[in-house]
Amino acid sequence: MDNDIEQLRQFLKENMASKVDIAEIAADITDIKSDVVDMKHQLDVLQTAVDSFAKSHQDEDQENTVKAHQLSRIEDWIKKAADKIGIAYNP
Repeated sequence: MDNDIEQLRQFLKENMASKVDIAEIAADITDIKSDVVDMKHQLDVLQTAVDSFAKSHQDEDQENTVKAHQLSRIEDWIKKAADKIGIAYNP
């Protein structure tokens, strides 16, 4: 019986976490939580930057569409004016 108890103690000593082990694990978990908070902040910053670039691209695309329409109207006006004054216009 004493041998069984000694084997159990030895097994527990080898396989169970000590207070020091648990304290180290708790410190590691705290570090991981801190890292996750930092990563979330960095992700928010990156997401804001990407959103800003996307908005800028969208605005530029809309401006290009408006400019293309304006140029088309100007070219139509040039064609009509060229016809009225008798000048050949070949774009």
